[in-house]
Amino acid sequence: IISTTTEVNTDDNYEHETKMTIKGKDFNGETVTYTMYYTETLVKADSADDEDADDEDEETESEYQLVGVMVIDGADYYLEGERSEKTEKDESETELKIRAYADKTDKTSYIQMEQEYSVEDGETETEYVYSIYANGELLEQTAVEFETENKNNKVETEYELEFRSGTSKGKYVVERE
Repeated sequence: IISTTTEVNTDDNYEHETKMTIKGKDFNGETVTYTMYYTETLVKADSADDEDADDEDEETESEYQLVGVMVIDGADYYLEGERSEKTEKDESETELKIRAYADKTDKTSYIQMEQEYSVEDGETETEYVYSIYANGELLEQTAVEFETENKNNKVETEYELEFRSGTSKGKYVVERE
């Protein structure tokens, strides 16, 4: 339903290092594409050993700041955000939060995209949250969550879609075993 690809930017129109393309479907079933061009800067990196466990239990954590441009329907929006990665023995987690502004001097109106991806002991969870704010107030929000779990050689998948538009709210949950 949603796919994300990240690659080295080769488009000379944008000076940023990385290009991310996100494809999804809107409520009418039409394909929607967002393209982001951004540069990441490492702002924090930690590495720690768990002294009570094996040497393999090293935990690493990195945090990055992002600056760039998001292209929506042919228009460029100033983009800023953050990304974090955390890994330890059988677990990894990546979080990405980006805000795109039509006017970078007005930070009360923006589109916010949050993406979370985690893997732990045969369980994979991916969540996307898209929010639209105007004058500091939430106008619309769509959240999509996928969870896949391997138990006793069986695959269980759960898909959840939540949306809010003004005062209207809705939620769909689909489970497959």
